Amino acid sequence: MATPPPVSRLRQDRRIRTLNHWLFLPILLFLFLGANYISWRHYFRADWSLNRFQQISGQTLNLLKNLPGEVVITTFVAPEGDSTGNLIQEDVLKLLEEYKYRAGGKVKLVTVHPYLDFQASQQLVEKFKLSSNENVVILEYGNRSKVLKVAEMAEIDPGMMMVGGAARVKSFLAEEKISSAVSELVQGKTPKVYVSQGHGEFNLQSSDQDPAGYSKLAARLRSQNLELVFWNAGEQEGVPADADAVLVAGSKFPWSASALGALRAYLAKPGRLLLALDPGSPTGLEGLLEEQGLVFDANKIFRKVMVLGPSGLGQGNLDEIVGSRFSLHPAIRRIENVGG
Repeated sequence: MATPPPVSRLRQDRRIRTLNHWLFLPILLFLFLGANYISWRHYFRADWSLNRFQQISGQTLNLLKNLPGEVVITTFVAPEGDSTGNLIQEDVLKLLEEYKYRAGGKVKLVTVHPYLDFQASQQLVEKFKLSSNENVVILEYGNRSKVLKVAEMAEIDPGMMMVGGAARVKSFLAEEKISSAVSELVQGKTPKVYVSQGHGEFNLQSSDQDPAGYSKLAARLRSQNLELVFWNAGEQEGVPADADAVLVAGSKFPWSASALGALRAYLAKPGRLLLALDPGSPTGLEGLLEEQGLVFDANKIFRKVMVLGPSGLGQGNLDEIVGSRFSLHPAIRRIENVGG
């Protein structure tokens, strides 16, 4: 029969285990606090929502990255004031949190509820001439400011309301509106883009009902804080001095020597020129591109598709191609992920 260990040895083992426990607890606490500190300083945000309303574009990321100073964004939250504000309020607030996160400390967010923050709301009402039931986002940069209505940050489809259902967000425009306002405040002015006319260009002044018009392109450019000024190169001498860029969209007829000379002089400043040329319509602008070291190949890409004809399925050519993959080049780096 084995002899049990002496009492002194049992006490010694118990003391060692107790000491190990007391040593382990501070180490565990240190690891816990260290992990929390690291996660607080270096965390990762991702948008897992189904609608992706809080996911901001590369253009906005570039804008936030290059902010020269602090932008203060105040949300005046009164969702009871309008149905649209009540529908998209949470999405707008989450989007603004993403702006703050991506701006690296250059965006400050302030939320004011008119029924809870009475003093702060009164100051905003007096300063920006608001009513107490408005739902707005106020952007301030230096001594400049701009007020955006939340009701204009989405297009609502009320179709389901006719049968007792809920309204649905057709398109979410908050990022477009907010980024345009930030750009305008930072720049201090609205950049002017002169759009050429008189050579069969796309009609950017058409109505929304015109299937051959480009009113949506014009609306998209204006939403990016750009002022469109229509310029007839044949009637005006030279490109106006206040032009920040010139857009030549789809010219079909040749340009005169004087009009080409005006563009050439503008590029020599240097100026910014965006050309959208169609193959099969020589305009004289091809030579202007060659002077800049660019070659315009008048080629057209077709895609083979299956066509159902009288004799059954056959192959046909489709000339409407949507590009989604681009070669690596600095000129298109910001649009390389457009289209999927």
